[in-house]
Amino acid sequence: TVRWGIRARREASTLRAEPAEPLTTRVRARALLRLGAFHFLLGDYGAAIRSIESGLSVGQGLEIDDDVGCGLVSLGAIAGWRGDAEVARTYLEQALACGRRVGETYLTADALFELARLNGSFGDFAESKRLAHESLALSRAAGLTDWMIRALNALAWATSCSGEYDEAEAYFRESLDLAQGIGDSYGIGMAQDGIGWIAWCVGGERLDEAEERIQLSVAQARELGDNLALSNNLGDLALVALDRDNHGLARSYAQEGLALARAVDSAVYVAYHLCILGNVAAVHRQFDTGYRCLREAVEITWRSRLWPQLTFCLYHVAVLIVHEAAALMGGAGIEASENTGAER
Repeated sequence: TVRWGIRARREASTLRAEPAEPLTTRVRARALLRLGAFHFLLGDYGAAIRSIESGLSVGQGLEIDDDVGCGLVSLGAIAGWRGDAEVARTYLEQALACGRRVGETYLTADALFELARLNGSFGDFAESKRLAHESLALSRAAGLTDWMIRALNALAWATSCSGEYDEAEAYFRESLDLAQGIGDSYGIGMAQDGIGWIAWCVGGERLDEAEERIQLSVAQARELGDNLALSNNLGDLALVALDRDNHGLARSYAQEGLALARAVDSAVYVAYHLCILGNVAAVHRQFDTGYRCLREAVEITWRSRLWPQLTFCLYHVAVLIVHEAAALMGGAGIEASENTGAER
């Protein structure tokens, strides 16, 4: 995936050079679409949207369905992370139709992968697994290892969200083996974070492993400049820090992750980090701060219908209420409260 992005940047550089002859409309449209795909891979979503929309406009009526489809996948993925399910679904279904119409397996597999992630984000784990299985089967039959890695990752996440941790970890480990085999840094980072997440879910003796693997994924995301993945991985690392009662470190990870999530306009991860910050505030009896964080998180997830994330938010609201009730009854706290918020 990263190698493809580098190629996209090289081909799109024709837009910046002074060509010996005027660019054809087809070449200009393809270059804009590929430049947009490269920006998408780097997490520069504003630039990605501008380039892809320009490419779609320039390329209207031209037979460039493969590049159009890739552009639509990127637009769909961005809309999904921003919490706009209907717009995301429209783009991704159009991309899937493009892939099937021109017989491009990689495009079809990619659209199915993003549809799997979209369904998982909005709580339809059964449909997410079905789409990921279809993407995996296509990729495996065509020998597309890059897309097998992505499909396995989506399948693993959907499976883990159903509580099937052993099966999910097997998918993540297969994804990691494949990524290491072809030197796919992006795939390695995704898989390491996934295995680390499973280790955190299991807990106990695997907490050290969780921290080690997620730290590796954070370093990988920083190296690649993938701010969306980095935001997610920092949130996962913050949860490990919370389990170790290292609240200062958890706050630091969550604050950095929140800034990145706001920069890429990801509703999913903005809510994620606000919940973690609300949890830290609750433990320290900073109830006003906690309620502000959690209120924003609940509003985002309710408005976007991100049901799994809303459940996560409501859990943390309940945790805050427990801490506040303990404070009102004279229970021990870590720090002095801003106030008990009894008027609520």
